Amino acid sequence: GRSRRGHSLVFMGKFILIKLNMFLLETLSFLEMSI
Repeated sequence: GRSRRGHSLVFMGKFILIKLNMFLLETLSFLEMSI
């Protein structure tokens, strides 16, 4: 039970990091277009 819980936390962390990376890339591309 403990290891599975830790694995889900790692999965959530990776998912959040991917979402943040996508958001940052979209923001950067938007800024480049607006310049």
